[in-house]
Amino acid sequence: MKEREVDFRALDYVSTYDDNLSCPICRSAFVDPVVVSDCDHHFCRDCLDYTSSWNQRSGTCPICRRAGRLNGSGSASKLLVNMLDELVVKCPKEAEGCDKQIKRGHLVDHINIYCQYTLVDCPQPECELKVRRKDAAQCLHQPVACLACRQNMTVQDLDSHWRNDCADHHVPCPSCAASIPYRYQKTHLALHCPETNAACPARQFGCPFNTKRKHLPSHALMCSLAKLAPYLSAQQQRQDEQDQARLLQEKKLATLQQDLDYYKMQPQQEKRVAAPPEDTSYFANNLADFELSDFEDFQPHASPTQHLLSLHENLREEVSRQANTIHEVDTRLSMMLLNENMRLKDELAYQGAQLSALMRQVGWLTNARLQSVQPNLVSPTDPADQGPSDSSRINPRLPVRRTTDEGRTKL
Repeated sequence: MKEREVDFRALDYVSTYDDNLSCPICRSAFVDPVVVSDCDHHFCRDCLDYTSSWNQRSGTCPICRRAGRLNGSGSASKLLVNMLDELVVKCPKEAEGCDKQIKRGHLVDHINIYCQYTLVDCPQPECELKVRRKDAAQCLHQPVACLACRQNMTVQDLDSHWRNDCADHHVPCPSCAASIPYRYQKTHLALHCPETNAACPARQFGCPFNTKRKHLPSHALMCSLAKLAPYLSAQQQRQDEQDQARLLQEKKLATLQQDLDYYKMQPQQEKRVAAPPEDTSYFANNLADFELSDFEDFQPHASPTQHLLSLHENLREEVSRQANTIHEVDTRLSMMLLNENMRLKDELAYQGAQLSALMRQVGWLTNARLQSVQPNLVSPTDPADQGPSDSSRINPRLPVRRTTDEGRTKL
């Protein structure tokens, strides 16, 4: 079996190691360490060979710049090598699924003999491709077709195809038992499954109701916050935009205020250097080209301080306008909520009155039914049992109940 090379500098160590075990050139743990005999500095063999100031016959140490050489092979002490071999690292095949953590001294044997995710030769003699060691019992490069969508692929790609690509591979939902594509299972559970728990659409506005998704429509019909959720969301979005604009204006105002304070702190004794006199010959010679109406609206500032003060006033007016707009939006929202609450109260009162009238009608119909089925208590018609007069054969009726609300009795 061909031994595979391992890049020890690309290993992921489980825990941090001591700085004394790292090479001063590559800044990773020593790989095949060597020692310079004259100064006892340690380096990786490859790092030292690639250094321009060093060669096998003569050279200078990359650290102390002293002349040095290697005694024999230059290998470091066995103690240092053992300490490096005891460092625990993760398998280089971790990204492919191997979760083993082994000592660095056993890493080569793990890759070449034990790791189930190392690529090995395919068991089929005519196949020249590689397979993972755990799948080496059969050739995974044989062409197969997906049972759901009939797409052609190899055996090793079938599992990932079912998980990510196949649109016809359906699985039952664990909650509602609905048949859905496998790749949409998480989306179905999060957004569409009627048997999973979901919060009220107005949860962000204060409704704590939480039930199965199939019961949310009936709750939304009774929840006043759910009815107002679209309007509240729109108002919240507008308020956020207003807040962002207000913060931007405040930042600009703060910047201008800082500049204004800076100019005010300047000593009054400092005067501007007098500017050289301007050449007015141009204006004198070209005065006919200008009209007075062109300069009526032009009012230059006497100083930078006045300019900043004017900007300060403009920003103050803008902030006031934004504050008034926010106050107006809040007032409209409060009035809308008040009107909606009054309407809901009127609907509840109307429903209560309808329910009371319905209960009175049911009571009246129940009393009428009881009176209609009341039996007439009549004596037997046998002549031998008849009394001397007809009036003794008939028992008097029970008193008739009143059908009005005043004489109605509770059942």
